[in-house]
Order: sequence, then C-alpha cells, then structure tokens
Amino acid sequence: MAECWDSGTATFMILGSNCSRGCRFCSVTHGGMMLVDPEEPVKVRDSAIAMSLKFVVITSVDRDDLPDQGSGHFARVITEVRSSGVLIEALIPDFSGREDLLNTIFRASPDVLAHNIETVRRLTPVIRDQRAGYEQSLKVLKYFKDRNSSLITKSSIMLGHGETDQEVEQSMNDLRAVGVDILTIGQYLRPSKKQIEVTEYCSMERFKMFEKDGGTKKGSRLWLPGPL
Repeated sequence: MAECWDSGTATFMILGSNCSRGCRFCSVTHGGMMLVDPEEPVKVRDSAIAMSLKFVVITSVDRDDLPDQGSGHFARVITEVRSSGVLIEALIPDFSGREDLLNTIFRASPDVLAHNIETVRRLTPVIRDQRAGYEQSLKVLKYFKDRNSSLITKSSIMLGHGETDQEVEQSMNDLRAVGVDILTIGQYLRPSKKQIEVTEYCSMERFKMFEKDGGTKKGSRLWLPGPL
C-alpha cells in the first residue's frame, strides 16, 4: 500500500459498498443496494486532486439492480476524474456482457480497461456468481480490444482454488487470444470464514513458472504472477 501511495496511485470503489452479486471469494456485502450518489464523480475528482494522484483506478460493485447497471455513472466518474489530468484504469464489472453498456464505458476513454476473469473455466461456476461467466468475461475484454487495438486491457486470476497448471495455462492462452496486454496472477486469501476456503497456498516456484510461460511463450506486454 505504501508503494502505491508513494507512486501517486490510489483505487476508488464507486456505486456504493454493497454488491448485487454474491461471488464466494468476495467479502463485499451482498444485497441491500444503496442509492447512487450523484455527487460521487465530483467527490472522486476532488479526492484525486487533494491526494496529488498521478494514476487512479476506478472500480465498482455490480449493480444489476439499475437499468444501466451503473455504466452511466461509472462513465461520468471517469470523465470527471480525467479533468484533473490523471491517468485512469477502469476496473469494470461485466455489465452482463451488454454491448450498449460496455460502449458507454468505451466512450469515456479510460487509459487502461481492466476486467478480472478471476479463475479458470472449470471453477468459474464454483466461485463466481451465477450471473458471471468465463466466456462472458472474455467477450467483455475482446469487445474493448476490437474497438481500439491500442487500448491497454488487463485481467487477473487468483490461484488457490484447486486449479491445475494446465487450466491456468489455458486461461492464459484464452486471455491472450482476446488481446489482453496485462495479466496479474495472485494468491487467493480467504477474507473471513464466510468465504470459500483456500485449497492451496502456491509456492513462489509455481508463480515463477507462470511468469516464464507468460512472458516468453504468450507474448504478453506484461505478465505479473506473484503471491500478492
């Protein structure tokens, strides 16, 4: 965290603190959806200015309860924060794969578009909400790359749910096939006893293997496996 602060980077979660989905690995409160704060775009912009930030990551809970699933508000936050002169990474939910909602984000022009696939194909229905999907996440990432091949796209996979090396490598291939530039691979840590248990704590050797495979074989721009 100190490293992020020192480099002028911070993450803001918008659209409330409660999520409309209930992924089994996540500690964010499920249900009891909150009203959207119309002043939030300005508040996030002012915070970025006050903190002298250079790079802002904007992420959000899922808002399946809203007609546009929060895409319009998300885009307004991007636009407002951009006016402060910072670079922006938009770490978005899947917006149910709806291209009209994805286009709302695209038009806001984030510098980096991130959407996390979270896990391998086999384990997706085990740990992610039933409204999420492995193929759906790939399609979200592909949508943005197809619209602008120079846009940096990013995703992330957690290890520790019982995935095999072959399954992880297949996910790496799948992400590369849709043009993902940056992939982070980290260790799942159970937030509390309410979330799914950790199946395995992975060795540094395993992370280094994926780093080697990703960097040399998959041709990615940046491959970042590591426990944290």
